[in-house]
Amino acid sequence: MPLHVEEAIATCRSLQLKPGPPLDFYDRTVSDRFQNGTRPILVKDARIWTGRVQGLETVHGDLLLVNGIIKAVGHVHRDHLNELGDIHTIDAHGYNTARDIKESQDDYCSNALAGRWDRLAGKSFPESLQWEALVDVIRGRVKVHTHCYEAVDIDDFVRLSLEFRFSIAAFHHAHEAWLVPDVLKKAYDIVLWDSHPLALGATPTQVIIDGIPQLSSPHKIAKPHSSQSSPHTPDFELEITEAIDHAGLPPLGPLISRDGLVLFTNVSSLWIKTSDSLDLMDMFQSSLHGSPGSVVVSQGRILCHGIDSACDGYTLQDGAVVAVVDLQGGSLQPGLASVGSMLGLQEIAMEQSTTDGEVYNVLDTDPPSIVGGVGYLPRAVDGLVYGTRDALLAYRAGVTVGITPPSLSSFVGGLSTAFSLGSLHKLESGAIVQETAALHVSLAHGDVPGVSTEIAALRRLLTQSTKGKLGESFQKVSKGQLPLVVAVNSADIIAALVNLKLEVEMKTGTTLKLTIIGGAEAHLLAAELAKANVGVILYPPRPLAYTWDHRRIIPGLPLSKESAIAHLISSGVTVGIGPQGTSGIPSISTWAARNLRFDAGWALLDSPHVLSKASALALASSNVEKLLGIEIDPYESDLVATSGGDLLSFEGKVVAVISPRKGRVDLFE
Repeated sequence: MPLHVEEAIATCRSLQLKPGPPLDFYDRTVSDRFQNGTRPILVKDARIWTGRVQGLETVHGDLLLVNGIIKAVGHVHRDHLNELGDIHTIDAHGYNTARDIKESQDDYCSNALAGRWDRLAGKSFPESLQWEALVDVIRGRVKVHTHCYEAVDIDDFVRLSLEFRFSIAAFHHAHEAWLVPDVLKKAYDIVLWDSHPLALGATPTQVIIDGIPQLSSPHKIAKPHSSQSSPHTPDFELEITEAIDHAGLPPLGPLISRDGLVLFTNVSSLWIKTSDSLDLMDMFQSSLHGSPGSVVVSQGRILCHGIDSACDGYTLQDGAVVAVVDLQGGSLQPGLASVGSMLGLQEIAMEQSTTDGEVYNVLDTDPPSIVGGVGYLPRAVDGLVYGTRDALLAYRAGVTVGITPPSLSSFVGGLSTAFSLGSLHKLESGAIVQETAALHVSLAHGDVPGVSTEIAALRRLLTQSTKGKLGESFQKVSKGQLPLVVAVNSADIIAALVNLKLEVEMKTGTTLKLTIIGGAEAHLLAAELAKANVGVILYPPRPLAYTWDHRRIIPGLPLSKESAIAHLISSGVTVGIGPQGTSGIPSISTWAARNLRFDAGWALLDSPHVLSKASALALASSNVEKLLGIEIDPYESDLVATSGGDLLSFEGKVVAVISPRKGRVDLFE
């Protein structure tokens, strides 16, 4: 026998061992890392992930740890707990603890209110700062709003509310709520709507929770009969297939672009800008009388429009190659213009490497001399990026022109530019609609330096000579040659700007072109704005009280009888709109430009006594261009073709963009 036999055998056997705990691991009664003096721990009412069943198993119950080792999972018998004596209990959800406190409070108050003080001798009112909020939830004194997405989470939360008898006021986001309508019924949330809940602009007229109406004096307006049924969804099968084939990132450009003849048939309306006032007019309004119309286009320009065979002379010529697009009762209308986002200056929100970047704040620091020093003024046209997904998606939704300044947050944001959302690069014909649109500044409470300093700076820039591009541009503003667009929401700051406008006009004898963008509290000065000829671009069009400067908004239906849009228009103010977006922040609202058509349609449905279809379209097109100094010949303006409806409805689907500037028709089907 060789030496070290036992050692050699042990070594050889160890080579066959698989990784794992020691053989006596499951026989232990004390964990290797247990600290003496640690009390047993009971975790109550927990969802426990066991790691079994390929890591998918979870069980609901209690979990007991003694000496650092799990002793029991599920139901732990009370006798076993009594044997252990001093135990540290953790309520995983807290609802049981809160319910115990509530019941103790109810018992205490029952005795106190009945005068049974002998039963309360030596006792104080049971309360816990830690569980106070949850006790109030179970008591019904606090409304519960839940942020969740999946059906399973909605179901779990409703079951929890039923077990502990509290109400759920609302589920936020709840993308899978449509899968569990029966579960939602158990939450006793009843909503009365003025139209089908899925219809554009659907607004609650009353919300009833546990039999209690939540709106004391709701305002409502009669919605059209067409809004009382679910909207007809256009056919998006091609887009679905493309998205699947390209892993969620399908190509967004047109299917084909044509500079030859295109015949649009079954057209119900043809809205174009009039040459004098840029107002919109339906060319078919007086001629169709129920008959479908036709429109012939070549090189992006309308050659003929009419009913029956009015345009046959163009389409039946020998050798004519005509692309025919059946609009199925759809419409031709002006392309929309978007402002208030970072279209053309960023690809991905909050990803700095895909953005143009911030501009220098001339009130905060002196810009480097290489960019102009105190005369520095950036131009958005120099930083334009084409072909972003947000831009192309907006283009496919009927927004053909983007108007963007270098910044909407810096005191002096720079010179905005107007560009085509359907172009692939700056050198393409028609890519730049107007190199310089307006001069942008921003004012808000909380700015550093403060509002009074910013107003003082504006006064000096408008009335005294200043160096560089900055001084040159402000001189154009003071001469009425360039619009001054101010991002502002506070009525107090807007009033200061109106005073400054009048002051400068008295000094120069020239009318300034001043436009407010934001305008959450502009309705408070509607009459004064109309008198001073100050226009407003409401951004977002349905304002929310995001900050102190937004606190005095008109909330709109059902909380007020009219919207901010209706109030301003009724007072004689020229109004445009930007996208609804997110939190009123341009950099994270760029995605919302594609919904601009629905924002305009919503405004029409909320205010049919103030708006017509023409003026609703103007909110997002000609009015925006007018307020931002965009001068486009009406005959050079883009038109958008929609099938099955118009741009102001869910039913209308954009199938083509007609562009005289580019000399072509972009077809998406």
